[in-house]
Amino acid sequence: MAKKQGEGREGRPAPRHSSGRPRFVSRLASVRPARRPRRRRVFAGPLAVATAITALLAFGVYRIGGALGLDCAGGPGPLTLNVAAEPGIAPMVSRAAARTTSERTRVAGRCLEIEVRAAEPADVTDLLAGRRVTDPGTVRPEVWIPDTAFWTGLLPADRRGLLIPTGTRVASSPLVAALPRRLAGRTAGQKFLAVPSWAAMMEAAAAPNASLEMQIPDPTRTGAGIAALAIAATLTGDDPAKRAQFSGVARAWRERQAPSVRRALVGDRRNPTFTLVPEQAVYTHNRAVPGDAAVALQPVEGTFAMDHPVLRVAPAHASATDDHDAVLAATRLLNLSLTSADTRRETLAGGFRTPDGHPPATFDSIIGISPQLPQLLAAPRPDEIARFMQSWARLSLGIRLLSIVDVSGADGSGADVSALGRIAGVVQGQTFQAERPEQMQELFAQAVSRRICAPKCG
Repeated sequence: MAKKQGEGREGRPAPRHSSGRPRFVSRLASVRPARRPRRRRVFAGPLAVATAITALLAFGVYRIGGALGLDCAGGPGPLTLNVAAEPGIAPMVSRAAARTTSERTRVAGRCLEIEVRAAEPADVTDLLAGRRVTDPGTVRPEVWIPDTAFWTGLLPADRRGLLIPTGTRVASSPLVAALPRRLAGRTAGQKFLAVPSWAAMMEAAAAPNASLEMQIPDPTRTGAGIAALAIAATLTGDDPAKRAQFSGVARAWRERQAPSVRRALVGDRRNPTFTLVPEQAVYTHNRAVPGDAAVALQPVEGTFAMDHPVLRVAPAHASATDDHDAVLAATRLLNLSLTSADTRRETLAGGFRTPDGHPPATFDSIIGISPQLPQLLAAPRPDEIARFMQSWARLSLGIRLLSIVDVSGADGSGADVSALGRIAGVVQGQTFQAERPEQMQELFAQAVSRRICAPKCG
């Protein structure tokens, strides 16, 4: 006997919401209990799938496959591919995952489920580095899509091999200098709008009487902040004479850093302030707050791009390699969907560029974003990223010490007043008078490094 439309697998009416649509039951737990026999549900085509994805969107977790009633009947249990994606790109990744599993895809004879989690790259980095205590609900991803590969430099050297590039990039967004449109007409703003230059901006921002201000998102929490420091380190180079310039720029940025990219673009700024953020963030901000739109500038020296690479995460333990070949095959299927024309259209609609830098058709002078292809700088190596991030940490730590240490006393005893002698004195708890605040800050940064190193350094 033929079943009527809307009836379940046993001929009974499928459970429904008051709206008349089939009911969707999400399973968001990271650690799933033993599976129970489930009643197979009927979904009203693509609309039901879209509704289910939207329901999961609010929780930052996208369970694609069995949770949508697309699990394969019979056979071994499903293969779940856990994906961690940067929150800005996670919705596009989830839709690509839905397309991957839409035909009841099987991998190694098992039904494929893809669980996409919106995760801040800083949190995933801490998890992989072992700096974060894991709880029972924590899921280690098998695929990670951060905003930039620069996060690799924040991993200990012996753990960087855990991240294996697949060669796929989802979308790109160059780092730009954003200036509020309402401030762009002022004299200071016009000077840098004519020929935007990182070097000129940083020199002006680090000057004692700064004619403009620069703001970056927190480099310890955002890829854009890491990229900003990478630009400063690239322009100053390894020349010892320019290290003081990097320190000056970093100090100026530290006092103006924002906790996030979004917060960096909002606020009551009375002085011309250039904010270093991804281009896509400017696009989103201008659409959300058209009354306080920003102008995005690509400085002449070049820039770095947030390229959202797809990285495979190697298992932490040898016992976790049983499904290695199946996970590889599932990752390849997801990559095919991430590079499809559908994903390209979705990322362009969201204000991203294609991986090779081509912009959305909506980019123009009216919206405040140039459609020209960005000139990209050579990306620093992971060890170089680690080095300038350590410099940033030392400068930040030094200012905290200055806030609690009394340096008002002068020695006057004729003791050793060389730099090394002063550092040794600081480690022993002595005080001295510095000639300049910059000297004090640099000295205490060195002292802290020495104290941390003391048990290991003779």
